[in-house]
Amino acid sequence: MTTPPSIPKASSILTLTKAHLLADHGEADAGVELLTDSLERHPRHPSLEYERATILEQAGRVHDSVEALQRLLVERADDPTLLNALGYTLADHNLELSRAESLIRRALVAMPDNPAVLDSLGWCASGRAIRRRLSQHWSARTTSVMTLRSRLTGRGYLGERRSQPSPQGVGRGVGA
Repeated sequence: MTTPPSIPKASSILTLTKAHLLADHGEADAGVELLTDSLERHPRHPSLEYERATILEQAGRVHDSVEALQRLLVERADDPTLLNALGYTLADHNLELSRAESLIRRALVAMPDNPAVLDSLGWCASGRAIRRRLSQHWSARTTSVMTLRSRLTGRGYLGERRSQPSPQGVGRGVGA
């Protein structure tokens, strides 16, 4: 692993603080831009890269965030903070829940008492439970809606009945 180029600690803390303040006050895109500019001056700086990835998610750029975290994991495959961040991001957006749980569990091995990792695991489990309940709920609703539509159609409420005579003979006498 190569040593990242150093930037003055005060400068990096200030940049990270500004980026977080921007993101926390609805200006996440500006925070991402600030970190991107800083990364151009200090390429591959781990703190800047990590914070940029998390603020990308705040900016609504979830797929960019996931890609950035995955790139970081290529270089630091066993970093529990990265494992947890990617797992949580996936779980929070109901993406690849099995993978999310696996990543979080790997982080948990390295940091078994870390509240953030435990929270992520709970979030992942609740996401699975919610999806299961929603799937069951909508499956039952779809069946009910289809049954109701079939009954209403059959009674003529949603269109003509299949057994009704055609409208051509309605209102006319025989031979009229």
